[in-house]
Amino acid sequence: MRRWKEIGLVAVLWTLGICSATAAASSGKLIPQGYFEETYEKAVDECDAWLKKDPTNTLAWYFKAECLLYLAKKAEALAVCNAALEQFPENQALLLQKAKCLEQCGYSTRAVEIRRDILARPTSESDWIACVERALVNRANGKRQDAIRNLTLALQSSPNNACVLNLRGIDYENEGDPDKALRDYDAAIAQEPRFWASINNRAFLKKNLGQLDDALKDAQQLVANKRTGYSQYYRRGDILQSMGKHTEAIADFNTVIKEDPKYALAYFMRGVSQGRLGAFGKARTDFEAYLRLDPLGPAANSAREWIRTLDEQKL
Repeated sequence: MRRWKEIGLVAVLWTLGICSATAAASSGKLIPQGYFEETYEKAVDECDAWLKKDPTNTLAWYFKAECLLYLAKKAEALAVCNAALEQFPENQALLLQKAKCLEQCGYSTRAVEIRRDILARPTSESDWIACVERALVNRANGKRQDAIRNLTLALQSSPNNACVLNLRGIDYENEGDPDKALRDYDAAIAQEPRFWASINNRAFLKKNLGQLDDALKDAQQLVANKRTGYSQYYRRGDILQSMGKHTEAIADFNTVIKEDPKYALAYFMRGVSQGRLGAFGKARTDFEAYLRLDPLGPAANSAREWIRTLDEQKL
């Protein structure tokens, strides 16, 4: 589990604080807190409260649809976009949100048409939302340096935007610049201390840099405070395994597998720790489980090598 906010839609979702000055003032903030905390029912309620105060709050419309997508309520999300676009038919962010909803509802051709139309339109450097959208397109096309330039422009017009900082940190990390990535993650977390995705990203990066104690602190914070999902246990287990604390790591991977018995990598990781502790029979069982679930997965060759070694040594 690399990071939960770079999978599927999530990379897009962190980026958009799309409201007018009036809407921002009426809500008191740009992004619903439930969104950062990944409690999406709470976020929908926050958006409804904002819309009751100000039906022109485009941010609330956008994030209500976004969180409904997270809750697998695709038709409801599309209906929200359509209602918002009755008021704001040229709002680019809402149109792109509608494209996502259409795609999830199975109307991919129409979604492509909307995206093509929007991205062909001119944008201003002062329009940070448009800069972010172009960054995401460049990222999807493997043009991370262009994405970084887009995000840097976005930050010029929206300084200290935690969502944009987090996105740029991801691109810096993947471009091999961990110092700049850490700087952006730190800045994002300073703005939003409960930004679980950015804390997870920082923990992952610090683990890879060998800063295991600091990585574990971030993971412990996730486990202590993040109330949804199980990715925080995977992250901590990954770090504990790197620290050689295999019994504790196995306990975390057990939690992941209990929550999601089909999460293949958790079996592989648990198998590694079992093997390091000399529990070779349990290790073999986990590697075989991984291969059944994901025979072409990223750890498939390693799992087969473990099994081959166990066979050769008759363990």
